[in-house]
Amino acid sequence: MPGGEALIEIENEEVYLTGESEFLGNYEVDLGA
Repeated sequence: MPGGEALIEIENEEVYLTGESEFLGNYEVDLGA
């Protein structure tokens, strides 16, 4: 899913702003993979 990565990056920025650790864990795993 080429759009998946873009979504993760965009959502990732929002996650950092909101400080949601739950989402951070999910995105961190995908980005680090």
